[in-house]
Amino acid sequence: MKLLSFGLLYWRTLRHLKRAQWFALFALKLKRSHKAKAYAPKLTPLAGKWLSGPNTPGEFTAPNSFRFLNTSSDVEFANGWKVANATALWEYNLHYFHYINSLEVPAAQCLRLIESWVNDCKSGTAWAPYPTSLRIVNWIRFHNERSELPEHLLRNLTQQVEHLSQNTERHLLANHYFANGKALFIAGLFFQNERSEKWFHDGLSIIESELDEQFLEDGGHFERSPMYQRILTLDLFELVNASNGYPGRIPQRTVERIQEVAKRALRWMSGLRHPDGAYPLFGDSAYGIPPSDQEIFRFAGELAIELPAQKSETRLLHFEASGFARAEAGNFCLLADIGEIRASYQPGHAHADSLGFELSVGQKRILVDTGVDRYESGRERTSQRSTAAHNCLSINHQNSQEVWSSFRVARRARTSRIIAQTEGEEIIIHAQHDGYEKQNLAGPHSREWRLSPQALEITDTVTLNHPSSVSIFFIIHSDFIAKTRRDVIELFHKDSLSTKAASINFDPKMSALAEPCSICHQFGISQEGTRIELQCKTVGSFKHTTSIAIEQ
Repeated sequence: MKLLSFGLLYWRTLRHLKRAQWFALFALKLKRSHKAKAYAPKLTPLAGKWLSGPNTPGEFTAPNSFRFLNTSSDVEFANGWKVANATALWEYNLHYFHYINSLEVPAAQCLRLIESWVNDCKSGTAWAPYPTSLRIVNWIRFHNERSELPEHLLRNLTQQVEHLSQNTERHLLANHYFANGKALFIAGLFFQNERSEKWFHDGLSIIESELDEQFLEDGGHFERSPMYQRILTLDLFELVNASNGYPGRIPQRTVERIQEVAKRALRWMSGLRHPDGAYPLFGDSAYGIPPSDQEIFRFAGELAIELPAQKSETRLLHFEASGFARAEAGNFCLLADIGEIRASYQPGHAHADSLGFELSVGQKRILVDTGVDRYESGRERTSQRSTAAHNCLSINHQNSQEVWSSFRVARRARTSRIIAQTEGEEIIIHAQHDGYEKQNLAGPHSREWRLSPQALEITDTVTLNHPSSVSIFFIIHSDFIAKTRRDVIELFHKDSLSTKAASINFDPKMSALAEPCSICHQFGISQEGTRIELQCKTVGSFKHTTSIAIEQ
């Protein structure tokens, strides 16, 4: 029985893959590993203006110590850059080589690191396609922005590019595949040898096919993660920068198309933010991975990519294609997820957060997602992707989407009946999803947010198929403490316990449980927050309105 259940779980997951992914997976299994050839390191002269990109943190902290994801480890350079007890993501960061473009690390020291890598890293994680893609671009950036690479290092770089050209991630697609294309495109411009034209056209082909696939009409990236939105927006900027540095090679229509998509992506990124400038942690998102928004805006301005207005007068922003909304009324700012999985064949960064939201009052974020601090499979990863880790409704403590393992999703919730409109001083956002209907637990779950300068009212409606437990979760930011009474939860800022910041009012038929939870706003860092669970056991029609008010 367990084997059958596991088989069905796999089927519900794998049936969403594209045919091209299946072919690529089979080809990967049959492929024999062989060493890529190195080529003449002849370079294309820079004929245009190549700008320095965002400064990256100096993660190289000592002669053999690095710090990534808020964790420091020593590296055995002579032993293939081996690291004891490092996660796969930590090792990936080591081999990205972002740190060589940090002004905090002297260029001479960076050259010694590159030399060591060339001498000692011959196989393994270092040569996986994604870190190889990022490393290629970082080495080219280092050459053009900081210090020229000697000929033998450039020759090794051609070998890395050739290796990547034979191992693009067509089985994964999504942001990894875009990074593969970007690296081939930029390397094809940078080098001028017998293979560079093929690298350039292979990269260009990937970029042209993926631009409209991955970037939606409203500018949002289709994996629906505000963190990855920033990473992919920078990818677009680097394509624009390379096109400016090597003018005349890229078709003008392609240059204009990349610039237009970059503007839309920047507009999305700028729009879906809290008043304090922080982005919501929807899906796999954390702070401290991409450069700061200020650095991204600076780079955009230098590239003459149109910057969005710093303060929008629009009270309601509806990102229809990607499925998000931002509403402001009085001191309230609501960021709502009213969409569904868009990258159906690559949902690895999706969570079971259907109809989730975050809320700020003034410059303070009050209700947040718990965030992520790891990607490796295990109890913590499962918990961070669960419905209970978000400001969502759950039936019988089940997830709204069938998330499992580190990056997999089987059954997916579909969202419909989406409304985002203003009515006088009120803003109304509504949507429903069928995640629990697919589990035969209930009909569609609908949620309506009604925002005014005085309060936010959240009405949840669902018809249960069987006697069930209904839970509504609220994740309180770690800067606040919650005091629970019979039908109200009062929130106090830790710096001012005598002043009530907000109150969450609910129907007394719901019991309220406040318990500690982990808030992970950065990889490797966990803070204690509070999870509120409003719960009742019922059958048939369920309707509940939660009202959040602030002290005037």
